Amino acid sequence: MRNSVWDGVGSWPLYPFIFAAHPVLALLLNNVSKAPISDTFLPLLVIEGTTLLIFLIARLLSGSWRRAALYSLLIVVLMLFFRRFDDAMAIAFGDGLGDR
Repeated sequence: MRNSVWDGVGSWPLYPFIFAAHPVLALLLNNVSKAPISDTFLPLLVIEGTTLLIFLIARLLSGSWRRAALYSLLIVVLMLFFRRFDDAMAIAFGDGLGDR
């Protein structure tokens, strides 16, 4: 029996791409009556393209698809949620990182 191209699809690490799409899709769902769905295509394309670039660079550096997915997820989280993290640190420790 020949191996199909789709045999390993369930093991592909797609979670960085799904997680990267969350802020755009959440914003759309909160404003579904005010913004058309077509307004999300360009932001999704940009964020997913950036995630793919980070993922491929992480793959070259780490040598493993699973490690690359984890590293790219961490970078995407830091990029997308830096301001919230900075605000939380400002509340916890005083002056925030972005206020200098």
